[in-house]
Amino acid sequence: MQEMATLIKQYLVYLEFVQNYTKVTVSWIKSSLNYFMNDNKIWYIYEINRNLVEEWLLNWRVYKKWKPSTYVYHHKHLNWFYKWLEKKGIVEENFIKDIEKPKLENTLPKWLKKEEAELILMSIKRLKYTYKYETTRNYTVIATMLLTWLRRFEILNLHINDIQLNEMYINVVQGKWRKDRIVPISTRLSVIFHDYIKERERLNKKCEHFFTTSQYDKPMGVRCIDVLVKKLRQKTKIDFSSHSLRHTFATLMLEWGCDIYTLSKMMWHSKITTTTIYLACSPKQMLKSIEKHPLN
Repeated sequence: MQEMATLIKQYLVYLEFVQNYTKVTVSWIKSSLNYFMNDNKIWYIYEINRNLVEEWLLNWRVYKKWKPSTYVYHHKHLNWFYKWLEKKGIVEENFIKDIEKPKLENTLPKWLKKEEAELILMSIKRLKYTYKYETTRNYTVIATMLLTWLRRFEILNLHINDIQLNEMYINVVQGKWRKDRIVPISTRLSVIFHDYIKERERLNKKCEHFFTTSQYDKPMGVRCIDVLVKKLRQKTKIDFSSHSLRHTFATLMLEWGCDIYTLSKMMWHSKITTTTIYLACSPKQMLKSIEKHPLN
């Protein structure tokens, strides 16, 4: 009799060490599967059937107001899990794949105007902190999000040796899809990095991670960024998330003359069609283009 918790552990080991998924991706999948298991109070795999899964997904969609993307997110992880169970001969069939999914909404990425981005950076220095180091570090974190296209987990995984100020680039080791990347450092960001590194040295920080906690010299965590973003939303009255800063980088790059092909390479998009969505985000870019129409 197979315990659900044991099977999930085995599956996560398979994802990390056979499929070579990143620890971040594995943790997302783990949370999704545990959420389903705990919410339905499931101990053994035989307790799961198609009706239970369908009702659970539908209940959260209808009564808990799940977005279509949230529904698809949990459906996807259950489907992957059952595909593995079927392959291992633990279940006879993967019935998850036949459960219908809602059509995803075609929404545009949220992004900030240049003035809003500058206001957020300015507001970081106006927040109250216990230590001066927090001001410099938080400013550097948000500036890195706005002046590069790095994701939150990639920024938190940066090590001090990854920042090559003399050569003006960041070495991103094992980013999304476990790919190593090179990210150029702009002149403005190099000055910000220099100030932050000076502050690190003043406090004699020894942690290998580039961004550290203020008190204990340990790697900065996701919660620190989430709390910072929440405070900045309250301070500026601007609705944004850490990921929308990546969208802001892309949209502003297009508005200020970067071509779509170069941007797609910078954003590490495997298909240029993924990048073209930012064209629709930029009214200025569309206005420039429409003015080129011969009848105008």
